[in-house]
Amino acid sequence: MTTQARRPASRRTILDSPWLSIGLVVAVLFIAAALIVPGMLGPSLPNASGSPPPGSGTPTAEPTQPGPTFVRPTPSPQPTFVSYVVRPGDTLNSIAREYRTTARSIAWWNRGAYPSLDPESSAYEPDRLQVGWNLVLIPDTVVDDNNPPTPSPGPNPTGPSPTSGPNPTTGPNPTAGPTTAPSSPATVISHGPRTTANIALTLDMGGRLDPAVQIVQWLIDHDVHATLFPTGKSGTQTAQGLAAMQLAATRPDLFDFANHSWDHPDFRDLTAAQMATQLTSS
Repeated sequence: MTTQARRPASRRTILDSPWLSIGLVVAVLFIAAALIVPGMLGPSLPNASGSPPPGSGTPTAEPTQPGPTFVRPTPSPQPTFVSYVVRPGDTLNSIAREYRTTARSIAWWNRGAYPSLDPESSAYEPDRLQVGWNLVLIPDTVVDDNNPPTPSPGPNPTGPSPTSGPNPTTGPNPTAGPTTAPSSPATVISHGPRTTANIALTLDMGGRLDPAVQIVQWLIDHDVHATLFPTGKSGTQTAQGLAAMQLAATRPDLFDFANHSWDHPDFRDLTAAQMATQLTSS
């Protein structure tokens, strides 16, 4: 007996139906067309977050960005002028020491108000101050002589002072009119006449004196003018000092004499009375 092999029965799936396949194709095409052509499925609905879909034309508010956190640094204050009313006995040097500057700087700052303080003027007289003058200056500052400030009108010499010196109660009344200071102020000299080729030769006689006589003799032999600055003690109580002074006295046309104090102390450590004694003792 012959035995024929049995063929397994084929299985049918849902996709084997031609109508169902056509329906699926149509559904896929419809969905594709709806995605390509907006509005085909009706008005768009808001998304889950409540905002309209992209392309709907409704503007959206941009998120606010926080402002910069950078804070500009505060600039350092620039030096400012203060005003000082000249009192009896004041000099440019004494005022300059008090405010830690220089006499010439004070002259530069005030040359517009007081022409006699103009270092560039032929009438420059820094040793002539008048009580009641209203000087302006910058503490702890020194003017560069190569770049001086431009002259300005400055304060009114007879007007009131907004800021006077450290002891305004002892100063004069600015409205009373300027008067000449009773004491002779120190002279501030930066250079001699620039129209000549002369120089000033000065000799300090406060230390070693052993070559003093020989130096004076050489100056006499060569007709050289000089100013001698002996201390009172060396010029009157030492053999070398006395001999040099007596020799120089024979040529008054060559020599000038100046006061170098009595025994050369540090004047910064002296009282006003002690300074006067140093300059007047003989």
